[in-house]
Amino acid sequence: MNYEDRVEYRERVVQVAWRGGSIETNESKSRVRGIRVLVEGEWTIYSTTEELRWEQLEERIKAISRAPSVKIDRKPVQIQLHKGRVALGRPAGEPVAECLRVASIAKSILQEKGLTGEIVAVYSESQRTIIHHEGTSQEDKVVSELYIFAETRTEGTRYVGSSTAAWLGPPAQIAAKDIEILVEKAARRSVSALRAKKISPLERGAKTVILAEEASAAFFHELAHMLEADNPEHVKPGTLVSTTSLQIKDDPFSEASPASMVFDDEAAPTRKRSLVEDGVVVGLLHTRETASVYRDHPGSARGLFHKPKAMHTTLAIGGGDWKEGEVIEETREGILIDGVVRAELWRGIVRLVPEETWIVSRGEVREPVKIEEVRVPLIKALTSIDAVGRKTYLRVSYDKGHIVAERSPWIRTVAYVF
Repeated sequence: MNYEDRVEYRERVVQVAWRGGSIETNESKSRVRGIRVLVEGEWTIYSTTEELRWEQLEERIKAISRAPSVKIDRKPVQIQLHKGRVALGRPAGEPVAECLRVASIAKSILQEKGLTGEIVAVYSESQRTIIHHEGTSQEDKVVSELYIFAETRTEGTRYVGSSTAAWLGPPAQIAAKDIEILVEKAARRSVSALRAKKISPLERGAKTVILAEEASAAFFHELAHMLEADNPEHVKPGTLVSTTSLQIKDDPFSEASPASMVFDDEAAPTRKRSLVEDGVVVGLLHTRETASVYRDHPGSARGLFHKPKAMHTTLAIGGGDWKEGEVIEETREGILIDGVVRAELWRGIVRLVPEETWIVSRGEVREPVKIEEVRVPLIKALTSIDAVGRKTYLRVSYDKGHIVAERSPWIRTVAYVF
């Protein structure tokens, strides 16, 4: 046996939703316990929500354990594991009341604009525990989320715009002015969806594109998958991926990011990790297994109840010299993309389904257009970046059920618009 531990995940979730005049409040609590055994590179994991003693779980995992199918020397790298308890985010005194207040503020602002829609405020307290041969690692985390959907109707057709935010700490931590900014963004997207016309066939194909805020973050999120050491198609260290001075780090201690972690799901201590420096890949995201192969540091494993997977926490992309207004002013013809409904990496191409897109002509944002899909060839787009914004924006999402984040600037590059 190479490794064995006991894991437990507890969660309390409070959700308050305002939908078309109705208020819904829901609370739930859950606990999952599991035992994980690693032998010759193969994991055996058993988890359950049943109220069982650890001894009973030991019996169950023995019943399903088996000899490895192929003996391969893939022992996890031997490191000093994290021990102790950490707390990330301040708990709410009255979670339901705080969620109600946040939802009420957002609802009032939305109604003042003559719009309807949905407001969802979520509060979660989680406790992640790993009991290993060196001791116990425990993390208590508090995360709040706000989802806003603004709706415009005309001639029986609905046009919806959205915006989201997530942060470490209680719902009361978000300021009213920040809620207003989120509502205004969702409202703007709703109205632009109403005004948008289908893009002309002549305007399809290869285009200069400005990836703003969420679109930029979604693009770099997909790049991060190519920096996971357990991805068979990962980019090798030493590879030049951008001709610009692109800087990318994984920052598990990023301020206010819900993706912050002090130890990963293998109890390995996390650390800030350089992934790309001056456009060259200098590091990868590692589990204990891949760290053993590459003789590197682990700390990027995610997954208590499935085989640990290398993933980023908060991907930090370095800002550039451009003001956002300058990026637009210096674009003769192009497309501005902000907001992403869906993003995926497929055969080296990042496919984005945008929520909001605008024509840029002669240095001005002209009119909203409907675009079904934007295909961004990963390496070509990275080597074609010719403008990087100064300011960075935090985007939070869930990948395979795990919370991740990106802090990225506007970028200008090339892509194919359809």
